[in-house]
Amino acid sequence: MKTKIITSIFAASTLFVACKKEIQMDLKEKDVKVVIEGGISNNGRPAEITITKSTNFNNSNDFPEVSGAEVTISDNAGNSETLVEDGAGTYKGKTLLGTPGRTYYLKVVASEKSYSAISTMPQVVPIDTIFGKKESFMGGNFYNVYPIFKDPAGVKNYYRIIEFKNGVRSPGSGVTNDIYFDGNYNVQPVSNKIDEVKEGDKIEIELQCIDENIFKHFISMANASTGSAAPANPVSNIEGGALGYFSAHTTNKKAIIVIK
Repeated sequence: MKTKIITSIFAASTLFVACKKEIQMDLKEKDVKVVIEGGISNNGRPAEITITKSTNFNNSNDFPEVSGAEVTISDNAGNSETLVEDGAGTYKGKTLLGTPGRTYYLKVVASEKSYSAISTMPQVVPIDTIFGKKESFMGGNFYNVYPIFKDPAGVKNYYRIIEFKNGVRSPGSGVTNDIYFDGNYNVQPVSNKIDEVKEGDKIEIELQCIDENIFKHFISMANASTGSAAPANPVSNIEGGALGYFSAHTTNKKAIIVIK
């Protein structure tokens, strides 16, 4: 049997480029794995974790939810909370909120196995401003959106960028680090084909500050998607054999209205 994973990434490393590819991995039925995804941020909302199982090749887009798991999140300040299942496979907190600089610990017991993860929430890097303009590149026409933010100097920073159009999240996400702009302003755009946006559309950009392990996770997904190596499971910060990721990150957003 084969397991099929579909990824859609519009950014990788220091470049924001669109790509979508179907990845096939030679996994037998017995190799089906638990997939844990989610985390906690500084947005004032409690943590949320989803737990599913990978599926065989013939069950496209059918990822069975894992119910009845025990999910606990704690931090290095002594706070702890057991998340409550809110719909099959979705676990939500009520009281524990994200604080920049703190380290968060995830523990999951599902299908009689234990999994754990650690993630440290970086400090906030705010978006200063955002603007968009029509540009041409390699024979194509694009409406590029520029989230302008200043990277803190002398600190390794990792970013994830998510786009929303008229309130609907665009597929994929962008990741970058500050290797080429440490201490300076970001000048990389999020690109949209010109025929994918129209006058009056609202485009919102969410900037997440993520830790290094989460950066490596999304870079490995992008590399697999672009076929740069033999298909393999993406890097994960989940210990115990599960796929996925647990992210403690900061977030802030800014939006513009498209004017062509």
